[in-house]
Amino acid sequence: MTTQKDMIVEQLKAKHGINAKVDDFHALTSSQVDGILHWAKDYGYRKPKDANGSTGRCFFQMLQRHANKKV
Repeated sequence: MTTQKDMIVEQLKAKHGINAKVDDFHALTSSQVDGILHWAKDYGYRKPKDANGSTGRCFFQMLQRHANKKV
């Protein structure tokens, strides 16, 4: 069964060249980060109030946890 998070991980890889399982957020280009922010907005993601880091970084970490759990 494909979830919305699975679809986002696949789209990030296909459209932006981002592998959520192994890529480092800080090594991504600004256009790739813009792609992550676009998907975060479409997903309706809001970072926790006590989270350190940007919305894009928190969303990417959530996707990494999801992608690595599916192994």
